[in-house]
Amino acid sequence: MSSADGEHAVGSVAQGTVDFAFVNARENYPDALDFSTLGRQPVLCLASPDHALAQESSASLSEAAQYRQIITASVTSQHRWQLSAQIWICDSLLQALDLACKGVGWVNAPYELARPFLKSGKLVELNLTSALSAWSLDVDLLWSARTAQGQAGLWFAREARRLYGNYYSPPIEITDRS
Repeated sequence: MSSADGEHAVGSVAQGTVDFAFVNARENYPDALDFSTLGRQPVLCLASPDHALAQESSASLSEAAQYRQIITASVTSQHRWQLSAQIWICDSLLQALDLACKGVGWVNAPYELARPFLKSGKLVELNLTSALSAWSLDVDLLWSARTAQGQAGLWFAREARRLYGNYYSPPIEITDRS
């Protein structure tokens, strides 16, 4: 198991160098791939406890936009969820979370990735008043459409759908797509 940006993960499955990949959902995939949407997790706005936004009981989007935002972007991606004109760009969300812990700025991150930072107290969730609090991220499981899945592959895909769906979002119907 390894970690890669979404484009690299999609390419690796399409080329057959990896069997499965978990990626942020997108509009379309290469014809060589098949996928299943596993579920949805909330995207949080986070900052160090000492950050000015963390000191506010609530803040508007325009107030948040006045502070440096740390975003992740690859060469092929847009600056998703960018609110501020003052940004630092990272190619890794873990790097962005680490910078936020150091007080460099605030960041958006999926709950599951942010959870250890919240639990340790290194980051706090910002109370931003807007639809921003309803942002979420769909996650897809990818595999090659060219190669039939064996029993282990079918089991893995079924269990990933079941576990992810139960953990992050309301349970989803589990069916084998072979």
